[in-house]
Amino acid sequence: MFFIRASQSRCDEADIEYLPDPNSPSNPSKPPPLLLTNQVPDCTKRPATTTSLTVPRDMNTTFHDYQIDWVPGKVMYSVDGGPKTTLSKDVPTSEGLFIVNLWTNGDEGFSRGPPAREAVMYIQSISLAYNMTSDTQR
Repeated sequence: MFFIRASQSRCDEADIEYLPDPNSPSNPSKPPPLLLTNQVPDCTKRPATTTSLTVPRDMNTTFHDYQIDWVPGKVMYSVDGGPKTTLSKDVPTSEGLFIVNLWTNGDEGFSRGPPAREAVMYIQSISLAYNMTSDTQR
């Protein structure tokens, strides 16, 4: 899932991504981690501000709560209600779109594929809030 706004001069993006293929060139380690990322705002290819987490053990069988709180100067990432990390570099500065998707487009450098079998993603619910965070104390 990610927040994004891209123009010719600026790329504002905050992501929570999981690339299940351990051989994806975009995976920093094996087993594949959950990636929490603020993308580079000047649209260059330099490394983004990223941290990684071990994915929940039951990720494929149980619903989990993944959350992005974006406020001026920082992006706070949470999994299952617990704060995981706060990134204060490459923070988005303008409004944009919120997108949830499942990429299986065969991109060799990222999602890989096509999948060997049907690719399915289940979403229990999506909640969006404007001008508030789940925890203003962070």
